[in-house]
Amino acid sequence: MLQTESAGSLGLKIRTFRKMRKLTVRRLADDSATSASMISQIENGKASPGLATMVRIAKALGLSLGDLVSDEEAAPRSRVVRKEERSFVEWGEASKKYLITPRPFQHVEAYELDLAPGDQIDDLTYGDTSILLVVTGGQGTVRVNDEFFDLREGDSLSFTTSETHGFANPGNTPFRALFVLTPPAIPLNGPVQD
Repeated sequence: MLQTESAGSLGLKIRTFRKMRKLTVRRLADDSATSASMISQIENGKASPGLATMVRIAKALGLSLGDLVSDEEAAPRSRVVRKEERSFVEWGEASKKYLITPRPFQHVEAYELDLAPGDQIDDLTYGDTSILLVVTGGQGTVRVNDEFFDLREGDSLSFTTSETHGFANPGNTPFRALFVLTPPAIPLNGPVQD
């Protein structure tokens, strides 16, 4: 464990982020390949995780290790995320999902989806976070449970991450949309690129 963080304050920080994301101890344990009893002991300040465990927990919470162990008061965060500095994940065959809110996530997070022509991502379900989607370019289809919504620039749609959902771009131009999630969801699906 890093020497700058006491077991109690680290545990409190982990619990705070876990609850903010509406994750159970069991879900965080599963997502971080750690036992539920270990997560509980860490949150209650009764165990100090090793570095590898801390990295897995941070990743499962959508945080960097630095976010998890940093002293928030000592290092104020920038309010600006420059376009060229956004983290992203590869999504589908040729698409990307960009994080557009500063880290660590607090009460809201936002993403920009750039879904390539012909690409499709389907059968997503995780957590219980409210999403507002606003189409900023192109046209696409969003499925929520058994309903299909054909959306174009300027349209918006709301749903929750607990509903099975997916995105398709049958057109010839990119389908772009902003996602605003509250509370923040579990981590991006896929390896984060900086």
